[in-house]
Amino acid sequence: MNTKILLLFLLVFNSIQNKGFGDKYVVETQTLNIREYKNKNSDIIGQLKYGDTIVSIREYDNWIKFDVKNDKRVKKQPINHYAYLHIDYLKLIEKKEKPEPVTEKNKPFTYGLIKGMKYPFFIIFLILASKDYLKNKRVKDGRFAKGYKEIPFSGIELLKYAFYAFIFSLPFGLISGFYYLFSNW
Repeated sequence: MNTKILLLFLLVFNSIQNKGFGDKYVVETQTLNIREYKNKNSDIIGQLKYGDTIVSIREYDNWIKFDVKNDKRVKKQPINHYAYLHIDYLKLIEKKEKPEPVTEKNKPFTYGLIKGMKYPFFIIFLILASKDYLKNKRVKDGRFAKGYKEIPFSGIELLKYAFYAFIFSLPFGLISGFYYLFSNW
């Protein structure tokens, strides 16, 4: 049951990504090389043609990073599914506005929720993780000099502690969020 909850949490968390949240560019040259890394000596992994459009993920100096996962124009998929284009051959056609930062004035509830959950989350997480660490998970095993084998934490256990810390710190965040919301009226 706990594994199903953790998998559901990971699935939801993984789907909340801002892929495609960026500026839209159009190619302004006959052909534009898609590079694996952000330099002119990097391997060419594909090409774009005049009029092709891309949505940037990030801009580095004169290079645009974009997602090439399942892109037919790319012959060799990079390990991380991102590639780079030089900005000199692109024209910006649609500028995405950056989201406004969360402040006490513009989003009081969200500000209070984050502020109220931050410290309780980390304290509860550390308590839960240290409880198991101090318990010293040991398995009797004569092959080792100490007579036992220590079992390290698994990633799933750490995610479980983070999930529990989130659940237990949520009331603190909700109280703080409502406090900031109603104090700004």
